[in-house]
Amino acid sequence: MTDGASDLATNYQEILARLRALQDASGPRPPVIPLIDPTANVLSLVAAAITRQDDLRRAEAKRVDDMRIQEQEQQIVVAELREKLSNAELKRIDALNLAEARRLDAVNAETKAAVTLASERAATTAATLAATLAATTTQSNDRMARIEQQLYQTGGRDIQRDVGKVDVARYVGWFLAVAALLWSVLKPR
Repeated sequence: MTDGASDLATNYQEILARLRALQDASGPRPPVIPLIDPTANVLSLVAAAITRQDDLRRAEAKRVDDMRIQEQEQQIVVAELREKLSNAELKRIDALNLAEARRLDAVNAETKAAVTLASERAATTAATLAATLAATTTQSNDRMARIEQQLYQTGGRDIQRDVGKVDVARYVGWFLAVAALLWSVLKPR
């Protein structure tokens, strides 16, 4: 045997010798208490621990089930809220589109009215201008005829040239006046 094993055997032998000495000692002896197997206590404690662990597992499983059910209910509520928000957003967009369509219709109607009014004014102005131009042309032609007649009668070639220049200047002036009047009437606003 090794030294450790021999020391252990020696200690065991010494303990046994002391126990025998105590048993052989004479004198009053205490009553003998029957030995109870401690495994019964251990078994009851283990059974209680197992019961407690089973209770904890059931409680945890119930908690997990409750949380899953609650999460599913929340997902349903969230889905319903998303649908309501989506419908509300669609209604808002439809209302904006309708308002914009009405605004554009009003702008188009206003533009058409303005174009119609401008066309009527232009037609009236053109008719007035045409009448004025016709009258002016008739007057100018009459005057020219009289001047030409007078020039032919007087026979003055220099006079005729000067009068021709005046007439040309007058025609140019009338033409520019008519062009300015047309421009002021027909120019874009």
